Amino acid sequence: MPTWIIHGKKDVVVSNDLVRIQHDEICGSKLIQLDESGHGIVYDQLELFNKYFFNAVRA
Repeated sequence: MPTWIIHGKKDVVVSNDLVRIQHDEICGSKLIQLDESGHGIVYDQLELFNKYFFNAVRA
């Protein structure tokens, strides 16, 4: 099953290290990190999140 991980680099709840581990452990996953987002990606960068989300859904 395709897995996309969309993560805010400024997230203080889910660390970058944890996201890297998740990405490494989920075979074939795609990791997208948004530079200007924290834990609330849909509030911080909604348009960019939607772009990646809908590309994942269409894939």
